Amino acid sequence: MVTSAKIGSTTTLTWHADSPLELTRIGSVNLTATKVDSTTLGSADYYKEFIPGLLDPGDVEIEGLFRPDDAGTILLKTDMEARTSQTFTIAFPTALSTTTWTGTAYITAFSAGDATPEGIIPFSATMSIVGKPTLGVTASAGMATCTIVDDIAGVPVFVPVFAIGTFTYSIAVATGITWVKLTPTAAAHTITITNDFDSTSQTITTGNQSGELDLGAADTVTLLTVKVYETGKSAKNYYIYVARAA
Repeated sequence: MVTSAKIGSTTTLTWHADSPLELTRIGSVNLTATKVDSTTLGSADYYKEFIPGLLDPGDVEIEGLFRPDDAGTILLKTDMEARTSQTFTIAFPTALSTTTWTGTAYITAFSAGDATPEGIIPFSATMSIVGKPTLGVTASAGMATCTIVDDIAGVPVFVPVFAIGTFTYSIAVATGITWVKLTPTAAAHTITITNDFDSTSQTITTGNQSGELDLGAADTVTLLTVKVYETGKSAKNYYIYVARAA
């Protein structure tokens, strides 16, 4: 399997209207929920119980090369001293599309230094997020059309009618039907069809017909999952349940 993972190079941070130069690390946004103790005298088997409380977006640690001539770096210190919150945007590499974290934060730590004879002088800062940060992810457009044929009818049908924004379908076929074929259309997308009956997958080009997708025995339901995605965008999955009569 070829991984779709990407390295962090070209990730950027914008603080208010400035971007600190020569960053070497942008930490993660860490969402956690506090645990509120709900244990009672009647809690079973002497186990503690809890319910989730408030959400904490945490702190984001950033590191870079110290540049006293860089306004973006110095602004972090200035805003810390002024106790001024600012908006921020963390933009992930373009290979991951326009995926961003956005929110508001205070600077609660700033450090410049650790000078050594041959080492580059670094700086670091801590952004403490206030309120809810937003993770923005660009979604793929999805399938425009999809037709289905079986091994008896041999003509394209789709009941109910396919719609790009509808993601689950149920189709009934006669007991004599042993396989179907799909023809999905999703321009500029990678299209993969997975058959849960035999755990097989097919990757096909938009507008082309798949190979035979075997169905389970009579009186069973076979799930066909059509995954479509554009490069660097989140995938859309369409679920087609094919019920074979008894």
